[in-house]
Amino acid sequence: MPEFEERCEKFTQRGNPLFIPEMPGGDDGARNVFVAIGSHNAIGVSPFGIDRIQNPKESSISKSYGILKETLFANS
Repeated sequence: MPEFEERCEKFTQRGNPLFIPEMPGGDDGARNVFVAIGSHNAIGVSPFGIDRIQNPKESSISKSYGILKETLFANS
């Protein structure tokens, strides 16, 4: 989704929190999760197709969530 950043900006106008209930999975979703959370303080994202990942430990979305887990919960 080339306009992902612009859509996030529109949904966060007037102080609204960003929650993305559906977004593309795969490599695009793996990148966009960082944009949503890092740039727009998203309270959650839910990519499509994670239930069909053949090798979860090697998928790009799993790796992104692993990085977020290490970063966000490092001091927990």
